[in-house]
Amino acid sequence: MTLTDPQIDALERSFRQIVPISKLAAELFCARFFASDPQEPMAGDDVLKHREAMFEMLAGMVDDLRDPEALSRRIRDLAGRSVVFGVTPAHYAAAEDALLWTLAQALGDAFTPEVQEAWTAFYAQASEEMVVSAYQRAGSDLAAE
Repeated sequence: MTLTDPQIDALERSFRQIVPISKLAAELFCARFFASDPQEPMAGDDVLKHREAMFEMLAGMVDDLRDPEALSRRIRDLAGRSVVFGVTPAHYAAAEDALLWTLAQALGDAFTPEVQEAWTAFYAQASEEMVVSAYQRAGSDLAAE
């Protein structure tokens, strides 16, 4: 993953602002995501467990931003688990929308163009690596969706 130091700083700084309201942020994310694709409950019936896992996953990725190898391992692991939950490449656009919308709601004025650009770059790179890892490993044609 290739992010600049200012992008990493923006990601870390903005994520620290979300931590105190992590439960609300996870609820906002899931509500926005599932509203965009209500026919595909990716994590099954336990939405609360999914919310908590989603935030923990994002926290781990932010923690690993300055260690590209650890971040890549985390992304590949998440990619493999995502396939089990029924995530397809088509879900990634909805997840990006939900993430950026949630950050905008939670951060308010602190969701500056710099912060938005950093999260957009981070998500684009992470999701690309996840799709490649998940669907090459699974030997699936789903990556073409």
